Amino acid sequence: MQESPLFVKTYDFIKWLIACTQKFPKAQRFVLAQRVNDAALNFYDLLLKTGKSKKKLALLFAADYELERLRLYLRLCKDLTFLPL
Repeated sequence: MQESPLFVKTYDFIKWLIACTQKFPKAQRFVLAQRVNDAALNFYDLLLKTGKSKKKLALLFAADYELERLRLYLRLCKDLTFLPL
């Protein structure tokens, strides 16, 4: 069975993001980097659950919330020049 492009792209993004957050300044590695990684992994977990669940709408709303959190954290990282964009 072929995996959905959404899962493949999200996986690739998380792999890139984890590599980037490992280069954050030490003071932010345990604060902002941890939150960024948690939000990204929670988003991916919710996508996986959505594919297996009958309660898709509630899980999609939760995934949308995680994605919104991740956007906020990434914008903050960009503004603080922690991410090479």
